[in-house]
Amino acid sequence: MLSRYQYRFFASIPPFLVLGYFIAKMYPQTTCPSLILWNLECAMCGGIRSYIAFHNLSWFTALTFNPFLFFTLLSAWFLGVLGYISPYSVKVNRDLKRLCDIFLSRPLSFTFIYMCLLIFQGIFRFLN
Repeated sequence: MLSRYQYRFFASIPPFLVLGYFIAKMYPQTTCPSLILWNLECAMCGGIRSYIAFHNLSWFTALTFNPFLFFTLLSAWFLGVLGYISPYSVKVNRDLKRLCDIFLSRPLSFTFIYMCLLIFQGIFRFLN
């Protein structure tokens, strides 16, 4: 069984994503500093546009703006929904506990994978 704090952690993901959506809608659309200085898209270029498009359910547009952020948001919503469902389902609770144990037992590995994917996206944008 997941602890009470693990339930709260996973169940708190969707409200933070919705709050981020409202903040992103109010954020003024500016040009990326790396585009201004070097005419080069950084790894997070299109992040706010992708975030807004994802939450407006135009997922193909979000994927074209920033694929890395798209998959990060997709997995965050998936984990958040599992966090809401898990107190009511034994099977979902067991699967979420397994995911939680995997993430918590190897935090540096997942951080390394996250950073490598971000660097790979930056290199891919540099080559295009």
